[in-house]
Amino acid sequence: MKYIIPFSAKSTAALKRNAFNLFHFLSDDENLSDKTSIENIAYTLQVGRDAP
Repeated sequence: MKYIIPFSAKSTAALKRNAFNLFHFLSDDENLSDKTSIENIAYTLQVGRDAP
């Protein structure tokens, strides 16, 4: 299954840092559980966004 992971930030550097941080979070097996599935992360990042 494919999921959309939206990223936004006020600068390119901040956008890259956010993507880098999520990548490292997902790469660490200790962070993953049933509650931190990619599906739940994608959902939260889509519905929890603040409109500009």
